[in-house]
Amino acid sequence: MGAGVLAEQSPAPTWVVDGAGRLVWANSAWLAETGAETLAEARERGSVSTAAPTGWWPRPCA
Repeated sequence: MGAGVLAEQSPAPTWVVDGAGRLVWANSAWLAETGAETLAEARERGSVSTAAPTGWWPRPCA
């Protein structure tokens, strides 16, 4: 089983961005949190900073 398959099955929102902060991949839990129905819809919203679930990232370390 590959990492992508495992990440897709995870209930935790999981996403990958490129060096410019553009969304490359996201699991269905992340899409549900952002309200996007598809990865394409999430990409249309812009950078992950505008499409990321509120309060998820970045989070300061304590």
